[in-house]
Amino acid sequence: MNRFIVGLFLGLTLACPCRSQNPDAGHSAACRQELLARAKEIHRRILSLDTHTDTPLQFTDTYNIGSRAKTQVCLPKMEEGCLDGQYLACWVRQDVCDSLHTQEAVRRVNRLLAAIHRQVVMNADRCGIARTADDLARLKAEGKKAFFIGIENAYGVGRDLAQVERVQRQGVTYITLCHSSNNDVCDSSSDKAGPRWGGLSPFGKQLVAEMNRLGVLIDVSHASESTFWDVLRCSSQPVVATHSSSKALYRHNRNLSDEQLRALAQQGGVAQACPLGGFLRRDARNATLADFMKHLLHMIEVAGIDHVGIGTDFDGGGGVKGCNGDDELIHITVSLLEAGFSEEEIAKIWGGNFLRVLRQVQENCRF
Repeated sequence: MNRFIVGLFLGLTLACPCRSQNPDAGHSAACRQELLARAKEIHRRILSLDTHTDTPLQFTDTYNIGSRAKTQVCLPKMEEGCLDGQYLACWVRQDVCDSLHTQEAVRRVNRLLAAIHRQVVMNADRCGIARTADDLARLKAEGKKAFFIGIENAYGVGRDLAQVERVQRQGVTYITLCHSSNNDVCDSSSDKAGPRWGGLSPFGKQLVAEMNRLGVLIDVSHASESTFWDVLRCSSQPVVATHSSSKALYRHNRNLSDEQLRALAQQGGVAQACPLGGFLRRDARNATLADFMKHLLHMIEVAGIDHVGIGTDFDGGGGVKGCNGDDELIHITVSLLEAGFSEEEIAKIWGGNFLRVLRQVQENCRF
């Protein structure tokens, strides 16, 4: 990607051949339709993957992901937005770190896993569970959408390392080490009480080793900076940040600094930019697709084209004006075309980078 073009986009001056000569006029209707058609054609050829949503929280007995719903994620919206694969996260609220409460957290994960599988069974003619990059390609070839599974907050696996293999066998391919509070694994970026461990706990280091052994991706989203650096030191495999944005553009505790982005890339990992208003700018309610694109392009500029992707956090706070559901994800591709990215580069951003890391970590597992 040409650095000059990225700079133009960040300055809100896009190098698009069909842009009006009047910089305030935007694109003509014909130009917008041309870009949208190009974007959809690209999506027919590439694999596209959103690496984080909290939609399973909506999986009640009457919910059906196969119907058009108020949720930002559902099969009809995936089809409209030309999205091939979606990560569904089993989010666990942090509670007291004792035996009673951690056992309940494990039960909550079990219920969410069962609910995800139930939704897929209900719509088996239109979707399937994906555990590998090859599964995503196969499901797309079959005309189906793919659902990957993650766990958001390792509090949900308790203090029993055997739980990691158990959830992995149920389809879990990444675990976010913490959420908004410190837990038995590590320190969170947003715990108001301050650090508990100064990074990873002794148990957390064991968990990192076990996830490496089993080929489960380590997600450092929500982790404190000290935890982030501990993970990079302890992990034998690349790690991911499934839904974070740029701290250089907006200083939020959930965002990654340029130093972190470079280190993540040097280790071979990926950072997934997140269109959540609170991560993008101070007045979060006014956040737009253009604000998200600034973060995405800055992260690409810093980490490199091979180390950045997209994780929306839809149905968990994610979404901005112009990109507020799976049906509008194609607008990101239109913006990437405006910024001068090639189809090969768009394929990397929309899933290729993340899938490369998933494949590497799974191939290097030791069980």
